[in-house]
Amino acid sequence: MKVVKGLLRIAICDDDKVIGSEIESLVLEYQQIIHTEFEIEVFESGLEFYAYLGKGNLVDLIFLDIEMDEMDGIEIGEKIRVEMNDHRTNIIYVSGKEGYDRKLFDFQPLHFLTKPIEKKKIFADLELALKLFKKNNQVFSFKTGHDMNRIPMNDILYFESKGRKVRIVTLDQEVYFYGTIDGVLQELPKNHFIQIHRAYIVNYNHVKVFSSDKVIMENNKCLSIGQKRRQVVREIQLKISREMTSWI
Repeated sequence: MKVVKGLLRIAICDDDKVIGSEIESLVLEYQQIIHTEFEIEVFESGLEFYAYLGKGNLVDLIFLDIEMDEMDGIEIGEKIRVEMNDHRTNIIYVSGKEGYDRKLFDFQPLHFLTKPIEKKKIFADLELALKLFKKNNQVFSFKTGHDMNRIPMNDILYFESKGRKVRIVTLDQEVYFYGTIDGVLQELPKNHFIQIHRAYIVNYNHVKVFSSDKVIMENNKCLSIGQKRRQVVREIQLKISREMTSWI
């Protein structure tokens, strides 16, 4: 089993080493094209992969071979959806044969790929899986050393610039990584995160009190609004309030 740390957790399970290696190479190629990193794990048997899941490990996307000895892809799909009650993980079935559509329907696969593997189809599936992941699992990703870390955006109270580092503050932890506030802002969704100061970006959902020159966060921390940003912050606050009201 080989592991590459990264954003989307991808498992490749195929007892044909050539096919498994081919899919892995295409995944690595795609991540270079889009300038991101995936966490890739390769398994050469259904039993090995099932044992991995049984230890509580999670994956976001599986390229799963159907025809495997001892435990095939259909059995694994049933265990994921029925036994583990996991309907979040996306499954892409891979097979050299046709005629599985009806059997696979119950396991809600993202796609069905036939061998030989086509690059454009792998890339299209990765693009779709990444869109679904970002939609359903909005997280802020950052590196510490060689490790890629993820924090759910809903958990983040604010970001603070501290020299060459950025501090992420949640209700129960503080984390530091090398970066800039400008770089952080580009990675955040446009709604609900507001840069109130050259040193602070706050999550609007965790602001207890908004005044003309400061905010008080859920952890009772008082943060100043930069004088040059007060008018802009006020406009953004009103825009977010109108958007939230429109949904009520």
